[in-house]
Amino acid sequence: MQLISMTGPRPKRIPHKPLRRERMIYKLLDKAPDLLEKGTQLKLLSLNTRHEKGPDFVGANKRGQLVLGEIKKGSLRPDAWPQIQGYATEFAQMRSRKLDEAIQDNAKMELRGFLSRTAWNAFFNPSRRRLQLVLIAEDFSDKILRRATKKNLWSKLQKVVKDVKCIQIQTFAVKGHGEIAVAAGLSGRRRKLRR
Repeated sequence: MQLISMTGPRPKRIPHKPLRRERMIYKLLDKAPDLLEKGTQLKLLSLNTRHEKGPDFVGANKRGQLVLGEIKKGSLRPDAWPQIQGYATEFAQMRSRKLDEAIQDNAKMELRGFLSRTAWNAFFNPSRRRLQLVLIAEDFSDKILRRATKKNLWSKLQKVVKDVKCIQIQTFAVKGHGEIAVAAGLSGRRRKLRR
C-alpha cells in the first residue's frame, strides 16, 4: 500500500493499542462487509466477536462458496495459516444442520433471497461445497504472503478451496477529521483497494 496523492492535513498512523485494533476491524466488517468483496456479491453471516472456537467470520458469496475469515490485530502470525486451514477442513465437511448452528440464527433466511438454487445446493451440500479463505491483518510479512496461497494448502483442501485472499487494513488519524481506514487486497484472485 502506497500513498500517492494527498490534500489537507497529513494522516498519522494510529499507534497499536491492545485489543482495540481487532475490535475496530470487527466493527468495520460489520458496517462495511464489502471490504471483502462487492456488497452485492457477499453476505456476511456471522462475526465471532467473542472468544469462541472457530473462524472470526463466516459468509457466503454469490457463487455459493463458503467464506471463512481470520482477523488478527497487528502483524499476521505464522500460526494463523494452519489455524484457518483447520477451520476449512471442518467446515468443508459440515452437514447442513451443523452448518446452521455455526452461523447466526437468521442467516439461513437471509441466504434464501441471496443465493440461486444452484448456489444454495452447493453451499449446503458437503460434496459440492467450495470455500474461500480470507486473512485480515494490519500487516503481512513477505514470508506469510508467499505461504498463504492456494498451492500451499493442505492436500485435502486443494480441490475444495477456490481462493485465498489476504487483506491489509490500516487505520490513520487525520487532525481535525477523526480516523480513516484503508483496506488493500494483497493476494487472491479478486483484489481491490477500498477506502
